[in-house]
Amino acid sequence: MQSELIALADNGKIYGWSWEIDSKPDNSPHVANDILFSSIDIEGEGEADSISNIESCGLRAAVLSKNGLVGSFVDISCGNRLGRILSETPIEMPEPVDKLLCCTLYSAVLTKNGNVFWRGIYPFNERRKIWEKIRARKKQVTFESCGLEIVVGSEVRTKSTPIYSFGSIAVNFSQGIPMIGVLYEDAWTLNETCRFRVFGSANAYDNYNGEKLQQQKEKRVSFNLAGNRKRNAPSAQAENEQRQSSTTAQPSSGSGSTAANNNSDFAGKESAWNLKDCIFIHEEAVNDTSIVKIVDGAYCGIVFKSTMEKLESEPSTDLSKMGIRLMRKDDLVLVSSSSRGSRSPENFQMQFKQIRLPSSIKQVLSVAVDLTGFRVLCEKQSRVHLLRISCVGKLLSDHPIPVNFGALTQNKKDDSYECMTTVQNFGDEAILLLNDGFGGGFSTTFTEHIWWI
Repeated sequence: MQSELIALADNGKIYGWSWEIDSKPDNSPHVANDILFSSIDIEGEGEADSISNIESCGLRAAVLSKNGLVGSFVDISCGNRLGRILSETPIEMPEPVDKLLCCTLYSAVLTKNGNVFWRGIYPFNERRKIWEKIRARKKQVTFESCGLEIVVGSEVRTKSTPIYSFGSIAVNFSQGIPMIGVLYEDAWTLNETCRFRVFGSANAYDNYNGEKLQQQKEKRVSFNLAGNRKRNAPSAQAENEQRQSSTTAQPSSGSGSTAANNNSDFAGKESAWNLKDCIFIHEEAVNDTSIVKIVDGAYCGIVFKSTMEKLESEPSTDLSKMGIRLMRKDDLVLVSSSSRGSRSPENFQMQFKQIRLPSSIKQVLSVAVDLTGFRVLCEKQSRVHLLRISCVGKLLSDHPIPVNFGALTQNKKDDSYECMTTVQNFGDEAILLLNDGFGGGFSTTFTEHIWWI
């Protein structure tokens, strides 16, 4: 993996050794053993389950236990807190596992029945398409609030709300290393490039509690008006904090972290990230739900629920103390069951999901994964094809490979054949290695250009 060499011993445990030159040798079991199988016991024996197979890429490793459970963990460069968020608890597979697969975003398995299952983080394109379908269905349900008037006591919210609000936390893998940042402005569309305050290292996020961020959040306006989406330039205070953090803390690599990184909320700098590269691990709530207190023609006075909770202990009839805000009715909508859903795309697929393969496939020979989806080597009409399929089962490309089908299989005594071919890319979308049944190999970046090794 990126930070260490990992190995599976004959006792069913994983061991790791750091790549750093000054690291000390350590033969103790890897911490991933406790993360994955600390609470899983073999029925009736009271013994912890052990690992029988492992597959890894740069930042993620998938494991298979003797009881048929499949889980995964991430590289130690992600830190403890992020590592536990991105790790996948081992769960039982519905079919026997033939091959483990993994990339930075997710893990997958190819079963002995030729089916493909995956779980983890949705790639951006699939994440966006699923969210757009959900939004389209919600727009069609407009009868719940049709004809209802905003009256005193109604629960309302603003029509225009951001997808991700100030204070949300995201991880970015676009540079090949895990970078964690706090969103410093509201994001209204998925195509935006927004300002993030980036941690000096993933380990600095372990001790982050958000106190400094909460102080800045209290100074912000607690609601968003339609069209109020102007970008704010970095403040002088933020620039001063950035210069101070750059002089007091330096990003660390590997499993260690400096005291400066641990004591500073933000040991890095302010940076612009495209939202398509961001995976949000914490979404700050948009506290725009309010109660109508006064109605006067086209206007109404509202009190936000967050303000009402603070005033419960000290009731007051003074309008200034109650925090009543004057809003136009056209800028508000009644809160209904259809409007209570998530305002942002779903990032994580928590359970293993089967991919629907094209019906024209006669047999799946091998599978590889990368950040864009799956590469399926299969048999179609007695020819070998290489397919690219997304996580939601959409066929992205289909290319026949100019290789004799018999070179990829071995005949058995009963006139049947067994596939001896594999495709490997170790989670990297830039390469693809194909090994035939006789030990030969191909290296290809596109199926139109194949080189013999």
